[in-house]
Amino acid sequence: MNSPTRLEVDAAIHALDERYERRFDRLEARIDALIRRMDEGFERIDERMARFEERMARFEEQLIGFSGRLDRVEADCRETRRIASSIKQTVITTAVASVIAIVIGFGAITSSMQTSMLNAFSSGQHAGTQFEKNAALQEKMQRQADETDAVLRAIRKDLEARPLNPRPAR
Repeated sequence: MNSPTRLEVDAAIHALDERYERRFDRLEARIDALIRRMDEGFERIDERMARFEERMARFEEQLIGFSGRLDRVEADCRETRRIASSIKQTVITTAVASVIAIVIGFGAITSSMQTSMLNAFSSGQHAGTQFEKNAALQEKMQRQADETDAVLRAIRKDLEARPLNPRPAR
């Protein structure tokens, strides 16, 4: 076997050097392309993050507004409950007063009728005297009805003087 000459060795080294140089150039181009793609990806990520942060800021603003509205709704609910309680008390008071007035009126009428009937049967012989007694009883019934009416008017006046839905001082 012949030993290669210096020129042949230099040519072989030069060929290897060029081949490796081309490989390094291709590798460097690939690395540059990869770095460019990574930079573009980071730019897209930064853009997306900026949009996300904007959306989050808007969401926080909406959430704060929603919280304020919830506070107003809660205050309105408390006010409605207070008004409903006041109305409930007024209705109960009115119902009790009405029942009392009806019972008193019914009792007065019943009492007057019973008294009238008793007097009519016991003094059946004297029609003139009976007429006077009936007139007295009717006056008594009228007085009782007037008293009942006065009591009812006083109760109504008292109820009307009360506010239906008093506002609390703020």
